[in-house]
Amino acid sequence: MSEQKFTASPAIPGLTLTDWIAIQALAARIGSGKETPDEATNEEAVSWAYKLADAIIKKKAEREAAGTRVRTEDFYPPEE
Repeated sequence: MSEQKFTASPAIPGLTLTDWIAIQALAARIGSGKETPDEATNEEAVSWAYKLADAIIKKKAEREAAGTRVRTEDFYPPEE
C-alpha cells in the first residue's frame, strides 16, 4: 500500500501516517503505565505500535472503500 506523507508536523520531514499513528500508540501505551521497560524490549514495543498502525490504516482503507465513515455526530453534542 502506497502511503502519502503526513504533513501535520513540518518539524519531522517525511513523517508518514503510519509513523504518526505508531508514535501516538506507543506514547499512549507508555503513558498508561501498564507496561514497564522490563516487561518488553524497545524493539517489541515499537513492533507492536507499527502493527497497530498498519491495522488502523488497513481498516480505514476498507471503510473508505465500502463508503463507510465515522459518524462524528455521535461524538459531539448537537449545537444549540
